[in-house]
Amino acid sequence: MPSLYERAHAVDAGGSRLCVSRLGAAAPALERTVILLHGNPTHMDIFRELAPPLRSMRNVVAFDHPGLGRSDAFRNGVCTLERSAMLVPALLDALDIRGPVDLIGQSHGAMVAVTAAALVPDRIRSVTLLASGGTPAHGAYRLLRGAPGMVHWLPPIAAGLYGGTSRTSAARTFTRLAVRGSFHPHAAPGWFVDDEVTNLRGPTTVATMVALALDNPCEKVAGHIGQVQCPLLMVHGEDDELVDIKYARNLWRKAPSDPRGRFRALPNAGHMLHITHRDELLALLDTWWPQCDQRAG
Repeated sequence: MPSLYERAHAVDAGGSRLCVSRLGAAAPALERTVILLHGNPTHMDIFRELAPPLRSMRNVVAFDHPGLGRSDAFRNGVCTLERSAMLVPALLDALDIRGPVDLIGQSHGAMVAVTAAALVPDRIRSVTLLASGGTPAHGAYRLLRGAPGMVHWLPPIAAGLYGGTSRTSAARTFTRLAVRGSFHPHAAPGWFVDDEVTNLRGPTTVATMVALALDNPCEKVAGHIGQVQCPLLMVHGEDDELVDIKYARNLWRKAPSDPRGRFRALPNAGHMLHITHRDELLALLDTWWPQCDQRAG
């Protein structure tokens, strides 16, 4: 599957220089747009297998979060869930996308999507949360928050492991082990491991990863989700080892009551369900998106 970076270009939005990939709908008459929001510390190319078939339903836009992938870091280095969320309307303005859009967020990106829907409700038509961070914070974020000094000493450690082509083999082995839990009960595809090695070599990737976790996003999203006015679809793997499904259910209980809302637990699926269960997800979106046009209540 071709990389989304083959269509990527730089866009200035909200004071940030973003790496953006835009795929036109397969049918030119389709006017709806979906924005894809990746997790932490990944990049937009985690959607390389999901984005092409989505073109049959929507125009597709994906971008790298500041400091991750190929986007420049936030200029003052401050990373907050709200600042990440406000990139969505800024990007829509920069791309001249006027109508409300659908958001699909994965992991940390799902929390960004919820926050965007809460802060700029007139710009968002629906939100799909894939393997979202829940409440309370999952173990990886609790670990990073429990040792705030990581923001200073973890980047040099990562640079030692990932710096230089001579360490490629060791970096790839370590990364394959590190992402095993994200794909459980499935194996991580080789392209994902290779992409993550490249991503983790980025000069701002690890520092951004830690900064995003230190902002307490799981606690923040628990407050934001109650303010969302559009329909929500939460899809979570029953075998997610990174974010236990009970944390996702806790967050779902805080969402407003909306007959269009759906919670779907996928058996035999882990944190990267958009890769391992792509076809099931596409079928779900194909039936759920039309329901979003119905009036609530």
